[in-house]
Amino acid sequence: MSSTADQRRLQRAFIALLLAFFVNFLGYAFIVPILPSWQTQFGLNATQATLLVSLWAVPLLLFGPMTGRITDRFGAGRTVFISLVLLTASSGLYVVATNEWVGRPFLLLAFARMVHGASGATIMTAGLAAASQLWPVRFGEQAGKLLGMAAIGGLFGPVLGGVLFTWGEASAFTVLAILTALVSSTSSLTEVASVGISY
Repeated sequence: MSSTADQRRLQRAFIALLLAFFVNFLGYAFIVPILPSWQTQFGLNATQATLLVSLWAVPLLLFGPMTGRITDRFGAGRTVFISLVLLTASSGLYVVATNEWVGRPFLLLAFARMVHGASGATIMTAGLAAASQLWPVRFGEQAGKLLGMAAIGGLFGPVLGGVLFTWGEASAFTVLAILTALVSSTSSLTEVASVGISY
């Protein structure tokens, strides 16, 4: 890994992982400023509104070990990519759930939140696995940077969600889906594989 080309591939791989962690936690907190509107629009009580926030963490608790096995079987790069695709799909589910014609919006919102949480849990596991293989000596440093970027995403989520909500719910979640899709489609993501991790 001493050549300039290899170092550049490592840098691109790290940027791809940083972006994946960022959009993962961006979406986690994105719904916070929108919840009061959902309570009014869909008649949700306080328990249901709180549950929508908490459901994100349920897959992390239940399927944490499974995400490790998935990463070992399919490789970190491929797992991160597929998880980002599912993350994009969950944003699309939010858009569908906020339509007036949906019969049981809370159930669809809860399902979207679970998909969001499951894909987010897998991104964390696969991303850290990738970092441990790409930077075996500097893993602690790189893992800290990834978790720091996740925290930044969590901080920006409510701000961005609140700003975009002024354009309407559908517009807000469409923008979130586009941002996630852009990250998943970036060519830099393949660099996670090209330096030695199966994609």
